Amino acid sequence: MRADLDDEAGLRATFLETSFFYEMFIYAGLSPHRGPDGTATLTLPMGDSVMALVAAEDIGRTAYGIFHSGARFVGRTVGLAGTHATGDQLAALFAKVLGEPVVYRPMTHDQLRAADIPDAEELGNMFQFFTQAADTFVGNRDLDLIRTLNPRLQPLEDWLLTHRPRLQAAL
Repeated sequence: MRADLDDEAGLRATFLETSFFYEMFIYAGLSPHRGPDGTATLTLPMGDSVMALVAAEDIGRTAYGIFHSGARFVGRTVGLAGTHATGDQLAALFAKVLGEPVVYRPMTHDQLRAADIPDAEELGNMFQFFTQAADTFVGNRDLDLIRTLNPRLQPLEDWLLTHRPRLQAAL
């Protein structure tokens, strides 16, 4: 709980902290791509860290759940995630959904920053934060709590199944 959420003027707040959006796999081109050898490869700069991920549409649903809870969350910070996964676990989910093996190959944060893609530097910085603060960042995102606030919280596998045609087209 943060002491600065209740100020002298009586302003009471709840902070909802989001995570990596599932949509980044599509819109930032971070989904698996076919390598020169034909292998579907997921290349992310997260090493063996666990990452917290969420569907963008679950932000509003979870915020609604917080509002619906009354004063229970006033003065608190709620960390939002729909899935916690390592790079290998992400590759396994993609493989299951795409129906073919997907290999996880980590890259460095600097390799991503140097990539010829839009917002490469910001993406590299984001992943560096996610990996360097993984224990705290993921630890502050209680999936069971979020499911009580948002019973429709989407696991990544469900989201991937919904978006399978776009993911297959990106291969």
